[in-house]
Amino acid sequence: MLEPFPISALALPAVVIFISGVVASYWITRRPLLSIIVAAVKSLIYLGYFSIVFDGTYTFLDDITYIERGAQLLRSGIKIFNLAENWDELLFAGEGQHFSYYLFNVESFRLFGVGYYAPVAVNISLTFWAAALFSLCLRDYLNWSRRTLSLYYVFVCLHPSVIAWSTVMNGKDTFVVFCTSLAIAGLVLLDRNKIIRGLMLVATSFVILTFTRFYAPLFLMSAYFLSYLHWSSLKKRKTVFFLALALALVIAIVANLGVDRLPYYYDRILSDLASPLYGFFRALLTPIPFNAEKSYGFLNLPQLFHWLSLPFALIGLFVVFRSKFVFLRFVSIYFLLGMLLLGLYNELQGPRHRYQFEIFIALFQFLGIRSMIHISSGRVQLRLR
Repeated sequence: MLEPFPISALALPAVVIFISGVVASYWITRRPLLSIIVAAVKSLIYLGYFSIVFDGTYTFLDDITYIERGAQLLRSGIKIFNLAENWDELLFAGEGQHFSYYLFNVESFRLFGVGYYAPVAVNISLTFWAAALFSLCLRDYLNWSRRTLSLYYVFVCLHPSVIAWSTVMNGKDTFVVFCTSLAIAGLVLLDRNKIIRGLMLVATSFVILTFTRFYAPLFLMSAYFLSYLHWSSLKKRKTVFFLALALALVIAIVANLGVDRLPYYYDRILSDLASPLYGFFRALLTPIPFNAEKSYGFLNLPQLFHWLSLPFALIGLFVVFRSKFVFLRFVSIYFLLGMLLLGLYNELQGPRHRYQFEIFIALFQFLGIRSMIHISSGRVQLRLR
C-alpha cells in the first residue's frame, strides 16, 4: 500500500499544471476567466488525488516499472542530451526500443523530484497542449467560430476519460496522444504547403513515437495516404509524396526492428490474434461501467459517460467520414484503423490502449451532440460547422 504525498511535494507540479493550462487555454479561447477555470479544475483534481486519495490501488506493474527504472536512469546521470553514450543502457531499461517513456520519467523526476506524482503532472500539462494542437487543426478545416473552438477545447480538457487516465496513472498513453497531435499538426502544415515546418514536426513526432509505440507512425501515414487515395485524381503529386513517405517509414521501422526479428514478431502476432468483429467492439466498449476490476475502478464514471455518449459518437463519426475535407477523412480512417488493430490483438483490447484515440472519440461525441442539438432546434442537417 502506497501513501499520499505531502502538499509541499505537490505544490510546484500543481503550479506548473496551472500555468501550462492557463497559457494553452488562453491561446485557444482568448478568454482569461475561462482559461483560469479550466487550468484550476485540473490542477485541483491533481492536488486532491495525490494528497488525499492516492494509495496505489490504481497503479499497475508498468507504472511501477517506469518509476523504478526512471529513478535508476536518473541516478546513472542519463539525460536527453547524452543518449548516444548511454544507448545500450536505455535499450536494456526499455527491454527493447520502447524506452522514450523511461526518459520522460527521468526528466519529470529532474523537474519535480522522484515520485509517482511527477510524471503524472507532466502528462496533465501535456493534455492542454494536445487538445490545443488538435483544436487548431480542426479550426483550419471547419471554420469554427472562436466560441465553438473553445467549447471543443474545454470538452477535451475536461473529458472524463482524459482526466481519469492522465491524472490517476503514470502511463505513456497521454504522451502518445500529445505526440500524435504534434504529428497531425505537422501533416496539416504539409497539406498547406508549409513544407519545412511540417516536416520538422512530423519527423520529430515520428522519431519519438517510434521509440514509444512503434506502430503509431505507420498507422498515421497509412491513414493519411488512404485519405488522399480518394482524391488522387486531384492531387497526384501529394499522393505520390505521402506514399513515398509511408514507404520510407515502413523501411525505417523494419530496419529498426531488425529483419532477423521479423519472424519472431510475425509468430507473436499470429499467436494472439482475435476475432476482428468481437475484438473491435470489445476494444471500443470495455470495461462495462461499474463492472471493472478493482484496479480499473477509476474508470467507472468515465465509462458511464462513454457508453451514454456512444450514439452521439457514432453520429459524429458518420459526419466526419462523409466530409469533403481530406483531413477529416484522415481522422476517421486513422481512428478506424487503430481500433481495428486493437480488436485484432487480444493484448491490446483493454481500455488503456483505446485512450490514445480518446481525442478523436471526443471529437465524434462533440460533433454528434452538436448535430442532435441542431436537429432538435429544427435544423435537420447533420453539421460540421
